[in-house]
Amino acid sequence: MRHAARVRAPQREISQDVGTVVRVEGRAFVTRTDTGEYQANRATSCLLEPAVGDVVLLALVNTGPVYVLAVL
Repeated sequence: MRHAARVRAPQREISQDVGTVVRVEGRAFVTRTDTGEYQANRATSCLLEPAVGDVVLLALVNTGPVYVLAVL
């Protein structure tokens, strides 16, 4: 009897962090947190346009981009 090997997609792990916008590069927001700097995209659900100096809530996806979820 043969068994086909299942290929598992990498699991996405998502964490959240709070950071401060330190600069804007085109459409990306460079944010600084206690764990480092991240280049983040504004999530569609983020109601306000982040600006330099704003404190923001970030979603960090281990397999992809970082998103600004909200301006706090």
